[in-house]
Amino acid sequence: MILLVAPETQYSHVHSLRLISTRHVKILVSNDDGYRAEGIHRLRAALATLAEITVVAPDRNRSGASNSLTLDVPLRVFEAEPGVFFVPGTPTDCVHLAISGLFDFEHDMVVSGVNDGPNLGDDVLYSGTVAAAVEGRFLGLPTIAVSLCTTHAGGGYFETGAEVARVLVAQLLKHPLQQALILNVNVPNVPYESCVATAPVVWAIATAPRPSCARRTRAGVRCTGSDRPVRSRTPVRGRTSRRWPPASCRSRRCRWTLRGTPPCRDSRPGWSA
Repeated sequence: MILLVAPETQYSHVHSLRLISTRHVKILVSNDDGYRAEGIHRLRAALATLAEITVVAPDRNRSGASNSLTLDVPLRVFEAEPGVFFVPGTPTDCVHLAISGLFDFEHDMVVSGVNDGPNLGDDVLYSGTVAAAVEGRFLGLPTIAVSLCTTHAGGGYFETGAEVARVLVAQLLKHPLQQALILNVNVPNVPYESCVATAPVVWAIATAPRPSCARRTRAGVRCTGSDRPVRSRTPVRGRTSRRWPPASCRSRRCRWTLRGTPPCRDSRPGWSA
């Protein structure tokens, strides 16, 4: 359920110690599903019981944006409601702007999510959710990325992911992670009561004993050949081309749709799926 992505290097706890002593904690919330996504609304509401929350998120779904920055055009920031801002850019853009000068105050932590779908294995390199957390870590803040293990069938217990995030943040305010660490949390798509019954996440952090079903793992690898792009026809003047398949896969009659990686299991001990 829990994946830690971190180098082995030891860093000081200067920022984390300041965080504990701060009376009014300020948390930056972002994601890659867009500021209208259910997951980020749930997360904001849950964390509001612990700290002052500011949301800076993309204006639309930017899943798969990874750590990309928008460098070819200037960015604009829009306020959707008090404390909620959206940017026509990537998750990394959002976190970079928010920490580097958009506000006249400093944030103490970055929490990214709750993502619609898991971020496991090689997918952490593509994930905009994880990238938002990575950018926060690059800029010196403690960070958490939270994802809900939903399926393509749609729907999910985003309140579970938000509550798991709230419990972990509350613990990290008391027992901060090393500054080099990024906590990437993947939450089962079940009611929170079921999640707690099988894995009491309040203990599932590096500084506390862990139950057998809440594990720290290494990032696994993608199942090769399981995510081939889908080829489809391109409509021509309001109708579908009669010749199918076209003579060449690079024909203008042919278009490609990239797919996310389907569920896949890395069976090596201690590795995530």
